[in-house]
Amino acid sequence: MSKPLFRNVALLVCLFMAAAGVANAYSPVPGPDFAGCTDNPMPFTPRPVWTFNMTYETELNNPVTWPAPGGYDFCAYSDMIYCSLAALADMLEEIADFANLVQCRYMDINGPVNMEADIPVSPNGIPDAQYELGVLAFVLNTPGNAYHEAATAYFKENFMYMRELVLYALYVNSLKSDNKDLRPIVENVMAPHLVSSLLCVLSGFAVLRDEETNLALDQLLLLLEDIGIAPPPGGIQAVTNGIPALGPLGDADGDGDSNREEYLYFVGEMGYDATQYVGAVFDPNQKLPVYDPLVELSAASGRYAVGATIALSAEISNYYDEPEYIRWYKDGVLLEGSALTLEVLNAQVEDSGVYRIEVGIMVEDGGKALVADTIADSMTITVSDVPVPVAGVFGLTLLASACALAGVAGIRRRK
Repeated sequence: MSKPLFRNVALLVCLFMAAAGVANAYSPVPGPDFAGCTDNPMPFTPRPVWTFNMTYETELNNPVTWPAPGGYDFCAYSDMIYCSLAALADMLEEIADFANLVQCRYMDINGPVNMEADIPVSPNGIPDAQYELGVLAFVLNTPGNAYHEAATAYFKENFMYMRELVLYALYVNSLKSDNKDLRPIVENVMAPHLVSSLLCVLSGFAVLRDEETNLALDQLLLLLEDIGIAPPPGGIQAVTNGIPALGPLGDADGDGDSNREEYLYFVGEMGYDATQYVGAVFDPNQKLPVYDPLVELSAASGRYAVGATIALSAEISNYYDEPEYIRWYKDGVLLEGSALTLEVLNAQVEDSGVYRIEVGIMVEDGGKALVADTIADSMTITVSDVPVPVAGVFGLTLLASACALAGVAGIRRRK
């Protein structure tokens, strides 16, 4: 098989990486570099399966056997994908490089699109594999949950659509005279569980109805036009169904806090594991505390020598959503930069001044409506071409100590 063809396989795999759910009995593969794949029970049996045939029309008509409630485990599906790629990694280095990104433990690739990068998706800040779709795994595995019936139906519908999309791409590719048939190589010889696992993960993601990840998926589809895949009119969102309340921006328990906000607080501050986090997402009695958001600016020092690097960093506390904006100023003049860190390389005297960060947030007013607000902090930075020598600092310390002792002596004399 040619390298371009396997590169397309790698991109196809990248396309279908979206999220995974809470693993109960299953223990995630440790990795990296496929470590642990032979030590874990692979494949994970409870997953949608069907008889894979060589005829496209037959494949589409083959019925799918669905897991019973309690059998959905997206974490295991992700590691099946990861371990399945081991069989293909020797044929193309890029597959091995990419595989480490799709493990259950570390997967977070459904963030903003960056088409200049080798892999054009980036993290969104919530691990996909055990948290983001852990919410959906709980719903699919719990018949008593209010979302169970709709989520199960949507998952199956999305799976059937995605199956047709993938099988058609493999079928079209097999018709090209310069390439071999991918179906027997990928599905029946080297990676017999790859396609079904990919479909599980993608279909689960689509149920979450996350607009940002749908956009990333559509952009990835554009990279695969040469093997027969392209975004449908209106994008993936137009041909799949989902429940936004289960996604990162949704509010599964209706308590006023989004699933993302609950992740940032319960996991980021309280140290919840994946199972505890999902429990909080569906428990309206577990709410975020109410207190004022704050941003604090810090630096290694307030004084720098000419030529040094000024490194400023800010930390947001008591706020559990993505900022509306981040802006940096120096002496009131807007600077470039929209992250919580700012660097000034090769600092000069004119870089001295008051640095300020402003963070736009949304907060509730008295009537529970969201209103825009700004939190800010500032600090003074001095850049000097006359550095204070170490001996001078030592002398100042002695002087301060002497003054303190003199003050004590004076008090004693007054007594």
